[in-house]
Order: sequence, then C-alpha cells, then structure tokens
Amino acid sequence: MEHPQVPPELRRALLARYGIDPAMISDPYRWIKLETPSLLIEQAAALIGDPCLGARIGMTYKAEQAGPFGALFSASSSLADVFAHFPKFAPLIQSHTQMRVEQRDGLCVLSYRIHDPAVPMRCQDTEMTTASAISFIRGFLSRNWSPLEVQFAHAGQGREAALRQIFRAPVHFGLSESRIIIAAADVTRANPLATPSLRPVVLRHLEDLLARESQPCSLGESLRETIRHLLGRGPVTLQDVARELGFSVRTLQRRLQDERLNFRLLLEEERRGIAETMLDNPGLPMKQIAARLGYSELSGFSRACRGWTGKSPRAMRQAAQPGL
Repeated sequence: MEHPQVPPELRRALLARYGIDPAMISDPYRWIKLETPSLLIEQAAALIGDPCLGARIGMTYKAEQAGPFGALFSASSSLADVFAHFPKFAPLIQSHTQMRVEQRDGLCVLSYRIHDPAVPMRCQDTEMTTASAISFIRGFLSRNWSPLEVQFAHAGQGREAALRQIFRAPVHFGLSESRIIIAAADVTRANPLATPSLRPVVLRHLEDLLARESQPCSLGESLRETIRHLLGRGPVTLQDVARELGFSVRTLQRRLQDERLNFRLLLEEERRGIAETMLDNPGLPMKQIAARLGYSELSGFSRACRGWTGKSPRAMRQAAQPGL
C-alpha cells in the first residue's frame, strides 16, 4: 500500500489495525489472508477520498516485486511463455483466485476472478490486481504499451473516465468477470532482454513452492475453509460439513474427538472473524452481514455479537472505526 497519496501515519494505523507487520509487505514469501488486504485497500481509498486508489497503487508495482513469479518475466522469451504458466502458478500470487488465459479472434484474454466466500466483490482490490498486471506487462514490453480494453465485473460508480486515463485504454463494467484484452501480436513479441538460462531454475523453484502450498490441510484448516464456504447459504450443521468433506457424520465426530476439536467453537470463531472484518466496512448494511453469517434475523446476529464481545453489532462497528 505504498503510494504518495497514502500518508505514512494512515498506512501504519491500517496495518496495525489488521495485525500486519510492515516487513510482511516486502517479503514475497510471506502470506497475508486474502480478505485482509482486500478490505484494507477499500478503507484506505475511503479515508483519503480517492475512489481509484487501488488502480493507482497497482500501476506502481513492478514484476521484481512479485518474487519468484515475477522472475518468470525476466526469464521468458515472450509474454506467451509467461502466460502459459499463469493458471498453474496463480495460487502462488494470490490464494482463492482463478486466472485464465485464452486466445481467440486474434486476441489474448487474461481473466481474473476471486473464489473466496469471505471476500465480497471489492472494486479497489480487483482494480489494483488488474493495474499491477498491466504494469508488469509494460515493464516487459514498453512503458508506452496499453491493453486494447479492460473489463470489470463490478460497477463503474462514476469512475469510468479516471480509470480510462490510468489504464490508457477503454474500460467497461458490469461484465461476468474481470479481463484484460491484449493484442495477440503483443503476446508473441520477442523479449530481447530475456535470460533463457534462468527459465528452468525459476520454473523448478515455482514448482517446489506450489508443491509446498499444495500439502494437505489439517482437519482444523479444512473445517474452517468449509465453514467459510457454507456460511450464508443457510444453517451450517455438522452434517453439512461432513458431506462437503466426504465423511460420514460419525467419522467426522470421531476425527474431531481424536484431534480435540470443537465444531461449534470453530463455527463461532469463523463467524466472529468474518463479522469483525465486515463490520469494519461502514458501507455494508447490518442485514447483509447477518445474512452472510447465516442469520435469518438481525436479532440472532445481535445475540451472537453480545456473546462474543458483550457489545451490539453497532458498538462493534464503532470500536472498529477509531479516528485515524
């Protein structure tokens, strides 16, 4: 979140609020829970009054800041070579994210979609990711390069002209997913500065990192992930979770007992975590938050908040919005 328009004191305050060590930001091997930076950039944009902050920050990113994946740009002979590895290594850039590259009608379409129920559609995060991809490509091809078109699933909200100027390309909103449209000729253009000898080294390193990230989750992690997935679709029961995990209820109960895990406690911890994140966004209605957590009535949400913290949802929201 380095940007001249974000005052250092505001940056420090926001990072502290979400428990992020500033050293984590510059470490390409450290992971931050996806919904945390997503909400953080939304709040920063609102607090400084810049509705295009995400895109402006994204345009300052360089491939070398993306760690091992960024090194692939330097080692590859063309963008086609880089893009061939996008879908496979996307989890190393951002979790719960689908990146897809398609060639059609003389165009290359780079699409981006988040699949995380804990992260509602947030325009700042999506625009920052899109802008960083464009900035990476400019570093590879030319500072004067621009995509043919940029598309977003969210609404423009009166920011269309400003975003057109930032991306130097037509921008469209309200589509099925976010995309960058690139001329096929740009994708196949040779990179005279490529270092092909580094390519197998970088790919091997990426494969090793991917294998490490793909290790089976513990039962507790699997339960939390499943609970987050089911919340908002109705009551989350042990039967529902067992079915999602492919267990019988009896087997799941035995596993819980063996690992000294309490299903009800895990459910409430996930609900509370999501509630605190969503309450931190002053623009989200209480009814929407309650529904996201699986409460059919606000009264149920209110009772839960008082059980967690002794405070009402409104008081929790006020406590999460200290004067910055």
